[in-house]
Amino acid sequence: PKQDPLTHYSQKEQPMTNMRLFCFGFSLVALFLSHVEGANIDVSWFIPTDADSLPSRTAVVGDTMTFTWNGFHDVHIHPSFTCAQAGRKMVGASSGASYSFTEADVGEVVFACDVSVHCESGQIMRVTVSAMSMDTMAPTPTTMETMMPTATKETSASSAYSIITGLLIGVSFLLTISV
Repeated sequence: PKQDPLTHYSQKEQPMTNMRLFCFGFSLVALFLSHVEGANIDVSWFIPTDADSLPSRTAVVGDTMTFTWNGFHDVHIHPSFTCAQAGRKMVGASSGASYSFTEADVGEVVFACDVSVHCESGQIMRVTVSAMSMDTMAPTPTTMETMMPTATKETSASSAYSIITGLLIGVSFLLTISV
């Protein structure tokens, strides 16, 4: 067997080396994807005094919105996109309540406070949710408001995303050791 002086591999060993490089690259991509996490979007939850409703926001699948407040409030998702309470879903009844966006939320989600007439008084907020893509893999800052929300890293990604990434890492590991 003739050896290539640049690689020092025989022709039989070359395909195995290429497969190892492929598996190594695949493992690196899977590892990178396992560390992509959604943003934490902090929301000061209150009845606005100078507007009809709270400012609209944007989010990406995997982001988590955390609502904090003083006084008596709660947070519900209103599928009616209005203050109508039919079909509402409770997010939380105490400050620090949070909601993580999933693929099912792509489009628009409306959050409202159902304490007394808080929603009718403007404590309602529209969130436009986008699907995660290569362009939105990294968290982006949210829109400005008087409370200045911050986008910070969460400690865990969405569960479905984590499962898929874990499977990718497992498959790449198995491919690497089987070559």
